[in-house]
Order: sequence, then structure tokens, then C-alpha cells
Amino acid sequence: MSFQAMTWAVEQDLPALQKLVLLMLANRTNPDTGRCDPSHDKLSADCGMSKDSVKRAIAELADKGLLDIRRQAQNGVNLPNQYTLRVGSSVGVVGADSTYGVGADSTQGGCLQQGGVGADSTTKHEVKTEKKLSLLSDSKFDDAWKSYPKREGGNSKQAALKAWTARIREGVDPDVLVLATKAYAVAMQKAGNVGTRYVRQASTFFGPDRHFDEFATPGKTQDGLFQAAELADNWWTRAGFRNEWDAMNAGCTERNSVLWRDGRPIRRLAGANVEPWPETTA
Repeated sequence: MSFQAMTWAVEQDLPALQKLVLLMLANRTNPDTGRCDPSHDKLSADCGMSKDSVKRAIAELADKGLLDIRRQAQNGVNLPNQYTLRVGSSVGVVGADSTYGVGADSTQGGCLQQGGVGADSTTKHEVKTEKKLSLLSDSKFDDAWKSYPKREGGNSKQAALKAWTARIREGVDPDVLVLATKAYAVAMQKAGNVGTRYVRQASTFFGPDRHFDEFATPGKTQDGLFQAAELADNWWTRAGFRNEWDAMNAGCTERNSVLWRDGRPIRRLAGANVEPWPETTA
């Protein structure tokens, strides 16, 4: 399986059957050689779909510019098609540079790569195709998701995975994200915020503003985890601010911080520079 191809496939906005076939093609891509030529029978078994449905989905994906199909034969005998996944393209974009995709410079029915998908893939682990949902995340993300504190309201796992993947692409160590998540969970537990709206959505926590940084530590030990949680357990964090300066600039002090939640006072306060939560306004 090619991790980069899987990540790209997950991000495509497609009908369910087409997306499943695209995911299975990415899953069938050899990360070392780039070979990508599963038979229709194999794809049908992987997807739990008829061969006709698989063929139709593949044709639709090709029409959308997400893959190229190369039909193969030897001595008059038809061989499984060779597929080039156009990693880096999006739905409706035809003709993207397949040098950065899966399957550039193919030889002998295989698919060799130049643009980072292949021998130097970030992660190489087998995905059990009978567990379709496991294709949408990796083991590190699953570990973090299980540890993430519960909150009131929505908390999309898919949006969280997308943010997580973006950070991994930026070079963030997934182990650091896992530890930061666990430290955040401890901090929220100590603050009594678990199960409330004061817990950030996971997509925000892993998002471009990098809220996880304040809970991340260089070390990867259990002691480092609780040390991070201890550092996060201060009056401005409990009041909903990232640092002491932001809190004081808003009019929040250590003395009145118990009257603040998520960066806003729970009632009108003298010296506060932000409005209180509407539901608590007198």
C-alpha cells in the first residue's frame, strides 16, 4: 500500500462506490515498486461489488482525470489492466502531471515512480481490505482518536483525519501528535471540561493554528506526557487562552479567571475587553 496514494484518495470528493474503488486501487499499489495492476476479480472481492460495477467505477474515475488505464495483453491473451493514479490531481482536473502520481514510467506491467510515492513512502503497513473503515486512518491517528476527550456537539472524525494528515505532510511527528492529544485529554479532565463545548473540535486541535503545540513535548515518555498536561493546567489555559499575555489583554486575571470560559467571561466583568457569553448575559 502507498500511504501517499491512500491519503490522496481519501481526500477526493466522490460518490461512495467510486471512492471505494479508488481506495482499493491505492491499497493495491506496491509501495516499493509502484506496481498497480489488480485484476477485476481482485477488485471486485476487495470492494464487495460486482465486476461490472467495478469496471463502471474505474471508467468514471478515468473520465474525471483521477487515473489512467493501460490495457495489456501477451500472446493474444488479455492481462489485468495497469492503472496510473494521478496523485496530486483533483476531481475534474484532467492531465495533471503523473510524474508525481502513482505509476509514472511503467515497465512490464508494473508502475515505477519518481515523485515520492514508492520506495520512500512515509508509512508502509498492510491494510486489511475486509475492514474498509481502516482505510480512512492509520494506527497512530486511531490511537489519538481513542484518547481525544469527548465534547458536547459535533466532532467530525473525517475532518480531524484531514487536519492530521496535513500536519504529517508538514513534517510533524505522529508520535508527538499522539502525546499532545493524551496531554490535552488529561488537561481537560483536570479542568472538568470533558463532555462540554470547551473541548476543542479535533479538526481545530490538529488544524493549521497548531493548538496541539502547547501540549506537545520533545520527549515521548509517559512522564513527558503528564508534564505537558501539568504545564497546560494554569489559570489562563483554564480560562480558554493560549498564553498569559492574551488573557491579560482581554482583561482576564488570575484572580477573576474562574469567571472565564473559552476566552470569554461567563458574566459581565469590570475591565473585561470582550463580551460575556450571550446565554449568561444579564
